[in-house]
Amino acid sequence: AQVTDTASDSVDDDIGNYATMNILEDVLNPTTYSNGNLTMSGRTSWGFSISTLAFPASGNFYCEFTVDSIGTVSHGLMFGIVKVGDPSLDTSGSERQFTSDAGGYGYKPIGSGGTEPVSINNNSETDPYGISVSATDVIGVHLNSGTLTFYVDNATQGTAYSGITGDYFFACGYKSSSGTYTVTANFGASGFAYTPPSSAKALHTANLPAPAITDPSAHFKP
Repeated sequence: AQVTDTASDSVDDDIGNYATMNILEDVLNPTTYSNGNLTMSGRTSWGFSISTLAFPASGNFYCEFTVDSIGTVSHGLMFGIVKVGDPSLDTSGSERQFTSDAGGYGYKPIGSGGTEPVSINNNSETDPYGISVSATDVIGVHLNSGTLTFYVDNATQGTAYSGITGDYFFACGYKSSSGTYTVTANFGASGFAYTPPSSAKALHTANLPAPAITDPSAHFKP
């Protein structure tokens, strides 16, 4: 059934839905979901979660991830985007990171054994990028006309990547040997903690491009 979401940001008040995290995709080393599939907690091997909705890199979209708790810091925490159809979305292997292939772009503010904080794409890190984060920090992810920028508590960390094309999901991945990370995604349903960048849209069906087929019944019926 359709749900009427009341919009308080750049989304028009319309019939539709905001994104959540996609529990059906998170099948390798899955996290535990709560809060309407927006809060993720506990993951002792590398894995990641993606949004239920994809959006075009040519658009202007924004979301926030709040680091609710960190606890014993180990291994890593990443935020970013992953391309529809990217090989990292395959469930094979024992661990996976959405930045392992060419279609994954991330910001890794916490890690072990490396030079974090860094930006990372296709398993290649750019050091330095951004700052380390702590519990209660809000990480903004903004993709605008192919340019990816991250924010920490409303402070821009600068352009991480540009020239990005295609359709993407927002993504969050982490691994903690103590299973203590807890992160909450916000795609705009509860209002953002900070004012989004100019003209940036929340991830809501009313903000996505019109599908090529707007009335499936005109093309397919029993």
